[in-house]
Amino acid sequence: MPSWFPGARYRRYAREWYPIVVGAVKTTYDKVKSELAAGMATPSVAAKLISKLDENSTEDDIWVARAIPASLYLGGADTTVSALQTFTLAMILYPEVQRKAQAEIDRVVGNSRLPDFSDQDALPYVQAVLKEVSRWHPVTPLGAPRKVIVSDVYEGYYIPAGSIIIPNVWGMMHDPAVFAEPDRFHPERWLSPDAPAFPNPVFGFGARQCPGRVLARASVWSNIVGIFKLAAFDITPTEDGPPEEAYTSGAISYVKPFRCNILPRSTVAASLVRATESDG
Repeated sequence: MPSWFPGARYRRYAREWYPIVVGAVKTTYDKVKSELAAGMATPSVAAKLISKLDENSTEDDIWVARAIPASLYLGGADTTVSALQTFTLAMILYPEVQRKAQAEIDRVVGNSRLPDFSDQDALPYVQAVLKEVSRWHPVTPLGAPRKVIVSDVYEGYYIPAGSIIIPNVWGMMHDPAVFAEPDRFHPERWLSPDAPAFPNPVFGFGARQCPGRVLARASVWSNIVGIFKLAAFDITPTEDGPPEEAYTSGAISYVKPFRCNILPRSTVAASLVRATESDG
């Protein structure tokens, strides 16, 4: 189908986006390669893969060294941003949740350091906040399409082989039979003995769950709890008042732009964050 034909916009998009995607992979690869040659590279997945290449390496070997680090980054760059946006919005709209989470961090960790991964089990309320971020506004409200391999019957519906199934993740995460007051950001629901199991459908289903889900949770946890947010900063609305709970549509849903105040909780907190930055 020619690109000028009605309905063939995807071909024009592909022609426009191809150099951007390839450039994102190649540019980062070339940067790490040059840093390795200069003896200035910091430890990374890319550096480890590139260091294994030699004169006998094939084009496929080189492409793997390019693609794996890029996939690790690009696979979470947009979804992680969405989750962090949702967290920030929730802290503004539900300030009592922010205060409870900060109180738990202060009680368990104190104010002489930032939390790290060894503190996770001792911070159950903070863990519940992260789970609620995923449930309240799923990053991918309709999940990823799946193709049915074998014909099946589900709750009286016949699903022929070859059908494309689009999972309604939003509906699952807002089912009032499972989550009371589903539109409310309520971390306490995850502390109940009969709380649903987690991880949940926000990361997919069965053997085809998101392969980066462990890294994704760790990345969001470190950003929310330690590096930038709860432990060190207060997140509050501006003088214009709280923002609206408004999101974009699309495969990945983002919070619509809003303004807020993010200020250090204390001079000690500010110094801890600066020390983290100076440590790289």
